[in-house]
Amino acid sequence: PHGFDPLEFKFLNLKRNGKVLSAVSLFEKRGKILGFDNWRWVSDELGCCTLVGHGNDKLKESLGNFSLPRLVQWYNKSSVFLNTTVKSAMPRSRAEALMCGTPLITTNNYGINKYLVNNKSCIFADTKEDMLKAAKKILDSKQMQVDLSCAGREAAIKHFGINDYLSRWEQVFQEVLGE
Repeated sequence: PHGFDPLEFKFLNLKRNGKVLSAVSLFEKRGKILGFDNWRWVSDELGCCTLVGHGNDKLKESLGNFSLPRLVQWYNKSSVFLNTTVKSAMPRSRAEALMCGTPLITTNNYGINKYLVNNKSCIFADTKEDMLKAAKKILDSKQMQVDLSCAGREAAIKHFGINDYLSRWEQVFQEVLGE
């Protein structure tokens, strides 16, 4: 897993905007790997999805590409982060959103359930229908947004934080150097 600095991907405690955010570059072009068809269906059904990342200019939900400080702001003010990725071992955006305390809906693949707990630190959803149901559930409950935000950030710092990442690399170096 990646190593993120919680001081860079910070929780700003901003008012949630009722939007479902996804962060994907070249989404339509890389659609099968990234679950574009599921995202498209959920976006059409909800009508409140936004998308950041380059190469998405043709999509009406696209906000364009952001600098890191602006991206952190969007993570913090979004009510839900939706990850539809099908074939990526650890999508960066999923961990970034969690680090910022964004309630997460994600596909359950590549062992993410070793790090996150369904209905506690995130909601796992592998079908478009489950993604839509989860998004509506989170959007309708401010308390659920708070609970998922806190538990998700805590899990992200524990499993994807820079300190754990550096510690694991230090162990690798010690093993290689025989120390």
